[in-house]
Amino acid sequence: MRLQRYIVLSLVWLFLGSCVHQEVSRLEQALQLGGENRGELEKVLAHFSQSPADSLRRRAAIFLIENMPGHWGVDSASVRDFKQQIDSLPNLPYEHHLLLYEIPARMPHSFPGLERKEDIVSIRAEELIRHVNRMCELKEKRPWLKHLSFEYFCDYVLPYRIGNELLGFLPDTLFSQYADELEHVIKNYDDCRNSAFTISDYFARQGFMYRTYGIRRFPWKKFVNSLEYQTKSKVVLLRQAGLPATIDYKPIRYEDEEEYWNCINVNSQIEILPAPSNRRFLSGKIYRQTYSAQEIPKPSNGEYVPPFFRNPFQKDVSDLYWKTVDVSLPVTLPPGLQYAYLAVYDGKEWQPTAFAKARQGMCYFKELVKECVYLPVCYPEGEQQVLGEPFILRADGSMEMVKAVSDSVAHVQFERLSPYLSTGHNDLLIDAHFECSDDADFAKTDTVHVIKESPYFKECTITLPLGIKERRYWRLCLSRLYVSLSELHFLDRNGHTLKGKYIYRDTSHLEALTDNDPLSEKWFQGSIGIDFGHPTEVCKIRYMLRNDGYNVVSGHEYELFCWQNGKWVSNGIRKAENNRVSFEKIPANRLYQLKDRTGRQDSHLFTWEKGRMRFR
Repeated sequence: MRLQRYIVLSLVWLFLGSCVHQEVSRLEQALQLGGENRGELEKVLAHFSQSPADSLRRRAAIFLIENMPGHWGVDSASVRDFKQQIDSLPNLPYEHHLLLYEIPARMPHSFPGLERKEDIVSIRAEELIRHVNRMCELKEKRPWLKHLSFEYFCDYVLPYRIGNELLGFLPDTLFSQYADELEHVIKNYDDCRNSAFTISDYFARQGFMYRTYGIRRFPWKKFVNSLEYQTKSKVVLLRQAGLPATIDYKPIRYEDEEEYWNCINVNSQIEILPAPSNRRFLSGKIYRQTYSAQEIPKPSNGEYVPPFFRNPFQKDVSDLYWKTVDVSLPVTLPPGLQYAYLAVYDGKEWQPTAFAKARQGMCYFKELVKECVYLPVCYPEGEQQVLGEPFILRADGSMEMVKAVSDSVAHVQFERLSPYLSTGHNDLLIDAHFECSDDADFAKTDTVHVIKESPYFKECTITLPLGIKERRYWRLCLSRLYVSLSELHFLDRNGHTLKGKYIYRDTSHLEALTDNDPLSEKWFQGSIGIDFGHPTEVCKIRYMLRNDGYNVVSGHEYELFCWQNGKWVSNGIRKAENNRVSFEKIPANRLYQLKDRTGRQDSHLFTWEKGRMRFR
């Protein structure tokens, strides 16, 4: 028994020793990268080694130093002049100070002599010690942080920077603008006292996280108005208050739309997440900004790595939003390459969203989102090269290759270029009705049609029953709230739009109702009508709700593409009639996209399954 106990104890000490060795060696590596600045870093470690009571602070300092390599800002004479300009702006909130300091790193061509400065070689011991003390004091005092894991505290409360701004630290008075409000809330509101999410929601409702500041200079204005800037400013404010916050985002953009949103981390088991937007699934992945370094491709032979995957400070959190699955994929990489990628189509091109290192002809991709189309690719000499057929990751976790069948053809007809993203707005037209009258105040009316179904984004044409008398005034009356119309036409027996004066208390944007532009709109409440000036026969009414522009439009030319042999191949051009476009005898069992050559050029992937269009 003694021998067994001795062996067990020896193994435990060996295990603990190896863990300490790994920690020390990683720390030592960071210290070595500090070069001449190593002494400053060691001062920090020595400061927090004087008392056992400083164990939390020492661990926090070690975390910051170990993960510091790769964090950087910029410097030059032009940058220092720029900083003086920012500091001279009157009444500039602190978060705007901090984020505007990132402009030189984003616009390097505007700042001559720009020099990149790694934090590890430039940070000062005094500033880092003060910052660690300040944030650890929050960890000890804020009720909602007491049960937060150390890992989450380090990544989402402790960091001293948010991006590549000029190196700086939070002011001595944390959340100084709202300090009294914060203390009042903690003291008097039980739901806020112990919940990071609840207190952050309280500050959002008070408007504390939505402070704006006018920036006139165009390059700055564009950055300040960006969604990325807005989410970063909220992170700065939340962390000042000791709230664990960060930013989640997708790796690709659809239609050049930004996709960033804030996330409040409650603890390591529960996360309060906002619902992803309807387009977010197209990315196949969701990533989160971290301070700690994560795994990235590390080729040993100068192999090209796509820009998105050169950033080590982001973490794959796709499994927090959807059920995911791991996939093993056989690949044959060109000589000299080690990494393969899975790309997702963004409406214009295939963008890489996941990576894996090839081992014995196989790549293991982790946490892929189901019901998404992926294309395996690689990047010899920086150019994207297709490695195989695209595949659909089905809901049951199976992979279905989208592979053509050469002797199979299909006849297809389309009304949409993209799936419906929202239908709630359309329900507002249910039970609305059209009526006509000879009285301007509609004292006596005839109801000619009642809308019983949601029109979605489709253009709808109502053929009125025979025998309806000619009337001077016609209108659409809502049964609920308000609605936004893109088109509203009253037609004669030949299908021509009748001319008249539209009636509504707000006359702005009334031209949108007859401009045949699905993206223009007019909001209204109650009713909206038209005065023809004299009794007029109306045979049809054509209307369309606020639209996303993805309906097939009569008269537009459309080109159908299918994926074949690693590229898009055209299957002809057709002109749409009756808001539909048809293609005959196209190759079946492919991946397709339909482009509007007359209007917008982006498109959505789809397959043709069981005689129906299935968007991907």
